[in-house]
Amino acid sequence: METINRRIFLHNLTRMGLGAGLLPVLPACKSTSGIAVALDQVSPESQGVDSQAIIDFIHAADACDYEWHSFMILRHGKVVAKGWWDPFKPEYVHTLYSLSKSFTSTAAGFAREEGKIHLDDKVVSFFPDLAKMHSDPNLHAMTIRHLLTMNTGHEVDSFTRILTNFNKPWIPGFFEHPVEHPPGSKFVYDTGATFMLSAIVQMKVGMPIIDYLKPRLFDPLGIKDFDWVKSPEGICAGGFGLRVTTEAIARFGQTYLDGGKWNGKQVVPGSWVDEATAKHTDSNPGDSEWSNGYGYQFWRCKLPNTYRGDGAYGQYCIVMPDQDAVVAVTSESWDMGKSMQIIFDHLVPGMSNEKVSENKSKLQELRKLQDNLSLKIPQGNKNGISELTGKKYRFDNNDFGVEKVELVARNNSIDFIFSTSMGEQKITAGIEQWLTNPASVKYPFPVFFRTDHPSKIGATATLIEDNNLQLNIKMLEGIHGDQLNFAFSGNE
Repeated sequence: METINRRIFLHNLTRMGLGAGLLPVLPACKSTSGIAVALDQVSPESQGVDSQAIIDFIHAADACDYEWHSFMILRHGKVVAKGWWDPFKPEYVHTLYSLSKSFTSTAAGFAREEGKIHLDDKVVSFFPDLAKMHSDPNLHAMTIRHLLTMNTGHEVDSFTRILTNFNKPWIPGFFEHPVEHPPGSKFVYDTGATFMLSAIVQMKVGMPIIDYLKPRLFDPLGIKDFDWVKSPEGICAGGFGLRVTTEAIARFGQTYLDGGKWNGKQVVPGSWVDEATAKHTDSNPGDSEWSNGYGYQFWRCKLPNTYRGDGAYGQYCIVMPDQDAVVAVTSESWDMGKSMQIIFDHLVPGMSNEKVSENKSKLQELRKLQDNLSLKIPQGNKNGISELTGKKYRFDNNDFGVEKVELVARNNSIDFIFSTSMGEQKITAGIEQWLTNPASVKYPFPVFFRTDHPSKIGATATLIEDNNLQLNIKMLEGIHGDQLNFAFSGNE
């Protein structure tokens, strides 16, 4: 049978109408207590980085076919560059997808350090009632270490079985999934394994891992705003569903780079940092950046002595010990290998161990560039939009339950007021500029395999032709967005 890697798995779930992004419709563990004090930014050259390398990186990111949402580059523990593509902002949390796994690994590290778990504990030992119902010797041989290294013995990701009954408890679904191979004999990227890791840690520490991590990781690092999707039985999903800011990703990476220390204080056990980020198994031969080995929920990279946590669509925490650097990125990329290559091709050659002379004009160019990043905005007939104000249009029956839309135009914005059986929902779009709607709301046009978390919405509208109004929407605390096209014919 063909080995299914993480990207093929995600693609197949999408075709099924099921995917990890769907599950945030479930309740989430949440903490919001303000925004952490931002890290100071210094000039790249003061830390041995050529500003031109970062300028080239930004231009390459803008020129590619992928959508970048934010980046933050740390060298020698200092921020040398950072940027958010409008309408994304520094204070917004962002869906991490599988980058969540590295945080789950960290929770396991704390639990081991405190004697709550041992890596050679058998998975079935924590669930004796379910163990009695399943006699498979491969299942009974599976350990916590196998969960961490994605060597569970499954032929395909066990989360496929969980997804078939995602509104029911997930743990039984994991037990029902066949374990075709002896654990430790086969690497398969397995989101279900990370969920079980979260479940076991929660069972042993007496709280969801988001609450367990708060005083041990989030508070010491100054991470103040985060939430995590839960399963129906109230367990943080583990393998996906965590939302934090870009700076939180950078702080997390810097802590690992410094051997588990933050501001000189040991936060994550140093032994866990070394063990979790080392190669423990081969992974996906011939699959580019995913073929360099796997640790405990961390990937090894092609760049020597480099590792990362990553999530679908390009959420990265890349740690480069030889360069003493961390790169944090959020994005919506459909080719993660190519977007990672842009990072390595442009940033790494610009990092030197020698002193780099500052070039004020280059530094000004970089600062101007990073301060004016924006997702692409279509251009059209600005003046024509005003003629649409007051128009009301009814829709035929549709899967979204939207009955009609009313348009209210102003000088620089236009309201789209959608009427549904549940009431009205308004999305305000800037006219050929991004405008952020202030409240976090449920999106009126949910797509089945994508996130459905309440989110701030950024929107821009363009009258492409006299009869074609284009509304571009981004879920700013998620990842994804839509383009809605309104084609008018007279009053229809």
